Amino acid sequence: QVMKRRRIPCLDHYLKRIHDILHSALKAILSANVTSLLNACPHSLMLHQSDDVRLHPHFVTRRFAELASALEAIRAVRVRTKQTPACGGHSGKGDEGDAEEEQLFDLALMREMLDAALDLIVRLSQEIPTRRERTIFLINNYDLLLNIFHQRQVLPDGCTAIEKQLYEQISFFADEQLQRHFGTLLAAVIQAEEALQQSGAEGKTASDRVDVQQLENAVVQFGAEWKQRLGEMHAEAVAAFSNFTNGMEILKQTLTQLLLLHTRLHQVVGGLYSKPSLPPWAKQLLPTSAILSEIRSLSRAL
Repeated sequence: QVMKRRRIPCLDHYLKRIHDILHSALKAILSANVTSLLNACPHSLMLHQSDDVRLHPHFVTRRFAELASALEAIRAVRVRTKQTPACGGHSGKGDEGDAEEEQLFDLALMREMLDAALDLIVRLSQEIPTRRERTIFLINNYDLLLNIFHQRQVLPDGCTAIEKQLYEQISFFADEQLQRHFGTLLAAVIQAEEALQQSGAEGKTASDRVDVQQLENAVVQFGAEWKQRLGEMHAEAVAAFSNFTNGMEILKQTLTQLLLLHTRLHQVVGGLYSKPSLPPWAKQLLPTSAILSEIRSLSRAL
């Protein structure tokens, strides 16, 4: 393009030959990169990582994201160059066809690299012993990829696939946190809901099927521990996720699940007892406004 703008066409064939040689070499290097990702040994890559580092984005993830960003920058320059009209000459149809074929190949190769990198991230996570820590590792790595890709505008369709996997892991983590900190309450509410549903279908009294003692213990325990548990969940979110903003969004999702669980608890108690005949333990039920107030306090402290 520079030579054509300066009306020096004599170097066209030479420069095209140089371009073909370099592009061929780049294709070979990137193909070897894909092969290395597919053949990488996750055990060796995770062997000397400390427990804290194992939960944070792996260096392979950042290297791949930076490489993909650099390739996208090169591709974008080539696209802009192709779209810039040249003075004193024009590209032949054969050259345009070659350029389009190269771009399609480059995109296909980048998608192949992305698939290989995502596969390696999953295999790396399998070296981590617990499901909870594997989830944290995957969330941190997917989040890093998305941040770099969005900043550099790399593979928009690839970002959609990564976002889907990220949201799946976040949803699992929120459910796991609820089970971890409020498992007793969750089990009691589920048992009571199922019992109420069965008793309604059979026309029997709900209290005959509901484990009232389990429900009472869960309500009393929740009333005594809920503030402490919220603080622990906040501390765990800060410690687990390298991206603070992402960690807080995940915490908000977990707290939303808690509010929904608390609402279900009130509905269960309301289905068992009328207001005048509430037992003493049921009168200890926290109002939803108290939990909302504590969540707002946590949010202001961030």
